[in-house]
Amino acid sequence: MSKAAPTTDTPQITALAPWFGAKRTLAHEIVREFGPHHTYWGLCVGSFAIEMVKPPCSMETVVDLHGDIVNLANVIRDSRLGAMLYRRLRRTMMHETLFAEADAIIRAGERDGTARRLADGLGTDDERLERAYLYFLVSWMGRNGTAGTPASHKGTFCARFTNRGGHAGRRFSGAVDSIPAWRRRLRNLTILRRDIFEIAERIADEDRSVIYCDPPYIAKGASYLHDFTEADHRRLAELLGRFRRTRVVVSYYDHPLLTELYPEWTMRRLKATKAMVHAGRRGNTGRVDAPEVLLINGASLVERTGLLEGLA
Repeated sequence: MSKAAPTTDTPQITALAPWFGAKRTLAHEIVREFGPHHTYWGLCVGSFAIEMVKPPCSMETVVDLHGDIVNLANVIRDSRLGAMLYRRLRRTMMHETLFAEADAIIRAGERDGTARRLADGLGTDDERLERAYLYFLVSWMGRNGTAGTPASHKGTFCARFTNRGGHAGRRFSGAVDSIPAWRRRLRNLTILRRDIFEIAERIADEDRSVIYCDPPYIAKGASYLHDFTEADHRRLAELLGRFRRTRVVVSYYDHPLLTELYPEWTMRRLKATKAMVHAGRRGNTGRVDAPEVLLINGASLVERTGLLEGLA
């Protein structure tokens, strides 16, 4: 009988899937800009990387249209299904044939609407569990940094032929070992699979509230399963611009359009290094230098703190 992995409040890996972008590496820095709050809204939640490092608060709601990530999160936090998923994954080894079989089923489910149906709670527990298991395999056995894009389901098994970077087998086992901590954190969240524009229109503008939004990037080397047009980016900026009492933090890659969309907002530039599919940006190390920016509808809490510390 195998020995259970130790359980802690901090997961070994702080994302439910290796999402396109660098939020797992930037999460702590992003959360520092939230400040004290009672209510939290996560729009375009993606891999849940922010929520995994963010301290819980009284009311937390996250929103995403991605059916498979929503189904995976709902299965993990279920007391019975989550335990069953964990036990099964602990007895699964990283194997290319298994990955290919899972990838084919996941792609078929996206075409026929299975992913959306299960995320909306319309399937049986066995169907939801099986789909979550297969999606986990595709996410963590496939190429790093492609989850949330069509490239994540193109049958590309993650095999490394140099000694640089991490090892996919260890990454997979680390994700499995993180499930108990993920389950404890997810239990505090309300998860909605809805259009973020619908939600943003309805959120009350109140003190001690935070909205964090991680929309698709304006310019990128890969498309998202649920992408934005320029009109969508403009609509989002208009909706988020109405908040005066709620603190709003938005993540993007740096782009000239941002100064037009968010003219009065604080822009804080961050630098992230990651492995992903952004074309033409890889150096000799196989990593990507990503100019991430945070747009804040108020002063930066981090930069202000740093200035005061420098004057002390």
